[in-house]
Amino acid sequence: MIKKSIFIGFLIAMCCCFIACEEDGERYADKLENQDKLIKEFIEREEIKVLENFPADSVFKSNEYVLTSSGLYFQLTKKGSGDEVISGNKVQVRYRQKTLEKGAILESFWTTQDAPYPKEVEYKVSMAEDCEAWHEAIGYMKKSNAECKIIVPGGIGFSVAQANLIPYFFEMKIRFHH
Repeated sequence: MIKKSIFIGFLIAMCCCFIACEEDGERYADKLENQDKLIKEFIEREEIKVLENFPADSVFKSNEYVLTSSGLYFQLTKKGSGDEVISGNKVQVRYRQKTLEKGAILESFWTTQDAPYPKEVEYKVSMAEDCEAWHEAIGYMKKSNAECKIIVPGGIGFSVAQANLIPYFFEMKIRFHH
């Protein structure tokens, strides 16, 4: 009898967890559909041309982005210089984060006026703590002082974006030393 009561209590608790996971009644499939719609509308509004492959010379034309296998849209806007980034490098990231809907800046670490210190990520090491897409973008940027623009689907963004499938637009510039 006690085992049966514990089992029933466990089932009730699990049902409550599943119900609580669907905040405001929105299902994962609905969130995914909304995310895809926001990205598509942003691409159309900004007149972005989506490439299947990186340009041979790594020079992107204005509004050209490559769609990577993870779903990241990437555009290199400035090539960097020096050595290439390697796993474990501490990379300083300056960025602007914007919504796809209105393009409003949500957070800016672009200049020392915005934030005295840049965000720092340990390339390919601190992925669980950072935006997964940043690590991917840093790998494509390759060199210090490179700059890029990215469209980040929620699934590879920061944890809040992952949970709610919120896509964002970032402008990024990186700096590191070996």
